[in-house]
Amino acid sequence: MTGTRFSATSAAFAFAACLALGSGASAEEEDDATAVVHTENGPIRGTITPTTITFRGIPYAEPPVGDLRWRPPEPRGRWRGLRDATKFAAHCPQPGSADQPNASEDCLFLNVYVPRKADSEGADEERHGRSLGGRRRPVMVWIYGGANASGASDFYDPTPLVETGAVIVVTVNYRIGALGFLAHRALDGEGHLAVNYGVMDQQLALRWVRDNIDRFGGDSGNVTIFGESAGGLNVTTHVVSPRSTGLFDKAIIESGAYQLNTPSLAASEARGTAFANRIGCTDQTAACLRSKSLADVLANAGTVNTGGAAYNQSTVDGQILPETQISAIAAGRINRVPVMQGANSHEGRIFTSPTLTVAGYQASLAGFAAAFGKSVTEAFATYPLTDYASPFEAIAAVLGDFAFACSAEKSNQFLSQYVPTYAYEFDDAAAGPLGATHGAEIVYLFNVDLGSTLSGGPGSLPAPSQLLSIAMREYWTNFARSSNPNSAIVPRWESVPSASIQLLVPPAPHAGSPAAYNARHKCAFWN
Repeated sequence: MTGTRFSATSAAFAFAACLALGSGASAEEEDDATAVVHTENGPIRGTITPTTITFRGIPYAEPPVGDLRWRPPEPRGRWRGLRDATKFAAHCPQPGSADQPNASEDCLFLNVYVPRKADSEGADEERHGRSLGGRRRPVMVWIYGGANASGASDFYDPTPLVETGAVIVVTVNYRIGALGFLAHRALDGEGHLAVNYGVMDQQLALRWVRDNIDRFGGDSGNVTIFGESAGGLNVTTHVVSPRSTGLFDKAIIESGAYQLNTPSLAASEARGTAFANRIGCTDQTAACLRSKSLADVLANAGTVNTGGAAYNQSTVDGQILPETQISAIAAGRINRVPVMQGANSHEGRIFTSPTLTVAGYQASLAGFAAAFGKSVTEAFATYPLTDYASPFEAIAAVLGDFAFACSAEKSNQFLSQYVPTYAYEFDDAAAGPLGATHGAEIVYLFNVDLGSTLSGGPGSLPAPSQLLSIAMREYWTNFARSSNPNSAIVPRWESVPSASIQLLVPPAPHAGSPAAYNARHKCAFWN
């Protein structure tokens, strides 16, 4: 390993010092607990905490309801008076969610988390709403995951990143499920941008950030988009979409390379036709589709990634996505921004049943091989059951390898020909009950409540993992600040191509061998 030696103890003290310096004026110096910012749409009032100023539930688009359902989002108009931004707004509708009472089609909101200023002048500015200016801070825009079928911006509290990295973090709601990704000939023929409505929402939110974030003390010329799972898939879409040009300056893709062979418009429209029939629109008209209730849409949307789903997670629509992600990346038809991308060591565990039988392993492996045009015989030779503790572990390895590890490796190799690219593998067995499975790294960056396997935050982790979390937050926010994840208090991270891939392991990350990574994940077979 080259570069400065990483000392876990010194890193912890260094970050503690940064927190003390960045915490802003004391509570006694505040005359109230709110702050006002004047956005282009009107003034908003947020909440001051000891370390952050937060603005929740800011609308960035007109409600996509009625005739605006399945149309590109329209920018939000001005409002009168001071708008309260101290509470989260509605989530976007999603089937089968226990959270449905909090959901509405009027859901295009975002949240802004600002670090407190350390000087008394800044504290005075916060109280009186004149500005959150001064030194412009890097901006990170989080795009949540959930297979583009579920999720919400306020499931993710970025306070750990804001406090330790002195960055502004924006979390964004966008349309999901059939409301966000339906393709249908009647809708697609109306003459507007179509199909990838959830991505269009994100693009509009990024325009809002570009036009407003300076008012929060952010640097509109230094915006990093980052996301996990479908959020990472969407970040990849922005990297290759000509309609995202100029909206961001860097990209972080966490476990998002799983669908680089983007489905075609014809394939997605076939799903839309079947959905229209199920919902009672056998005339296949846009008017009928828009007339249906939200309950009907949710009830007939099907389950994502199954044959009965009404939509694909993304679609080559010809405009947002002119071609598949992998073809654009391979040819360099991308937005030329630095990229940081990686996957987790045991991604597939969360998608696999612990009770999988030997017969289930055999059927699943044969199906995966056939779907990828691989020899079934060779697949069984590559993944012999005797190499694994159980059928569960065997199929979890298969899923993690083809969907995440090897696709990320292929993507990084292509990207590195055109832009600075940093590759990682997250591998902490103490990350949760399933170890370093899909999504496990989120807890090292955010405070989250995502269910029994993905909940908590940096403070909930074992001590060695907390030190890894400190390093990861340093990497992520350094990259947002300067296009380079390195600093004096974390191990050197070499860019691709190099003789290393950064292994995010506790207590201190270190360089690993790309050859060993490829062998471990059987990438010669899949790629």
